Amino acid sequence: MYAVHVTLVKAVDLPSADFNGKSDPYVVFQLANTTHKSSMIPANLNPEWDPEETFAFIADDPKTAVLEVNVFDHDRISKDDKIGFCHVPLASLLDKPESEVLMYELEVPAGFAKQKRKSAIMLEIKLEKED
Repeated sequence: MYAVHVTLVKAVDLPSADFNGKSDPYVVFQLANTTHKSSMIPANLNPEWDPEETFAFIADDPKTAVLEVNVFDHDRISKDDKIGFCHVPLASLLDKPESEVLMYELEVPAGFAKQKRKSAIMLEIKLEKED
């Protein structure tokens, strides 16, 4: 069993989902049956979480576990829009002795693809083997 600590640093070049040309992004992380949600950053396509936000998960088998990362635009009236997503296989982090801050490319849903953005999210993911 492994403890997994995910630190949200920033996102870049997110799609605009609001009429003002901005988005109000927040991030939802899911690993197995555990879900965590970040705070929302208003009116920003390049949000930085300051202070950074860290979320804890447990992975029974990191060789097969996948962290789901979904970026949403908060809307007061209508349903929140998914504006980006990626999947991070924890197996790719097993050989790394230390955690490192990495940029992960976000896929953009079809409804926002015409904006031709190079959306990405910066995360630090740390795996610790539990005794």
